[in-house]
Amino acid sequence: MIIWFKFHTPRWAFIQWLSVLERFATKDRLVSWGIQVNPTCVFVLGRVWSAILFHNGIISGSLVLQNVLNWTKQFHKGNAMVHTILKLSLAATIYWLWRERNSRVFQNRSQDCSSLQGVIIDDVRACISSWRGVKASPQNSDIAASRKISGKIFLP
Repeated sequence: MIIWFKFHTPRWAFIQWLSVLERFATKDRLVSWGIQVNPTCVFVLGRVWSAILFHNGIISGSLVLQNVLNWTKQFHKGNAMVHTILKLSLAATIYWLWRERNSRVFQNRSQDCSSLQGVIIDDVRACISSWRGVKASPQNSDIAASRKISGKIFLP
C-alpha cells in the first residue's frame, strides 16, 4: 500500500489520497464554481519531484502522478526502510506541492523550487528521525547516514 502504510504521516496520506481520487478543487473546478482565479498553471511539478527522486538516489522517473503511483506500487512494496522513505517522500511531495499551489492561488505568495525541495527533504528527515526500533543493518545505516538521521532510530 503506498498511501496507508506503517509509518505514514496522516496529513500527508490524506492529501495524497485526495490526489489519487482526483478530488482537489483544481483551477478548472474553481472556475466552474464561479471563483475568480487565473486559469493558467502556476507551478511546475517536474523540477521539485525530480530533485526529490535524485535525493533518494533515483536518477529518472515519470512526472505524471498516475505513472509515479504505478511505479511506486510496482517497485517499492514492503516495509524495507528505503521503500518506506520513498513512499514518505512521495506523500510529502504531494502534500507540499498542494500547500504551495494553495499559497500561490489564494494568497499570491510563493517559494522558489529549491526552497520547496528543502522543506520537503527536511520534513521527511524529521519524520524518519522520530522512528524507533528500526532494524540495524549496513544498508539501513548507510541510508540514515546519507540523510543525516541519528542512529537513535535503530534497535540497540
